[in-house]
Amino acid sequence: MFRNEFSRCFFKSKNYWLDFLSSKIYDLIFLVGVASISKEIDFTKFLPIYVFSATILLGNEELEEEIRKLQLDKLVESARGVIQTYFYRLPVFFLLTTAVFFISMGLAGKFESLLNTLTPAYAVQYLLSLIIAVIIYYGMLKVTLRYQRVQVLLTFIYTVIVLFVGLD
Repeated sequence: MFRNEFSRCFFKSKNYWLDFLSSKIYDLIFLVGVASISKEIDFTKFLPIYVFSATILLGNEELEEEIRKLQLDKLVESARGVIQTYFYRLPVFFLLTTAVFFISMGLAGKFESLLNTLTPAYAVQYLLSLIIAVIIYYGMLKVTLRYQRVQVLLTFIYTVIVLFVGLD
């Protein structure tokens, strides 16, 4: 199941390479900018906030796209259903946003301080944050299925949170 979702993501990014590349360049510029403005980044807050928020937004973006293209009926009628399908896509979104985060911190020269943050105690905190993020992801799926157009609101909330958490 997960392998299918990784393949789907790969082929989608290959077929829509300009859109994919533009989106990742935007994310890199945003993160490098936030990292460059801030003297010291508190990665215990910034890493989970960015990765989980971007993952949630990516899931919402894909769901809204399927709604606009009238492909949602196919997911509803499938054996897995919409929610289960998007939970299989969650690891793909998570790995993609985590890779963008680590690359951007490397470009901003903050990679070493990021690695110093990754301790066993931080791993426990990160796992608890992950559980909360999965619950929020589920809620976002439900809200998107109900109202169908919530991307702008979610993006605004995400930008404000990431900006203020990333800055001292």
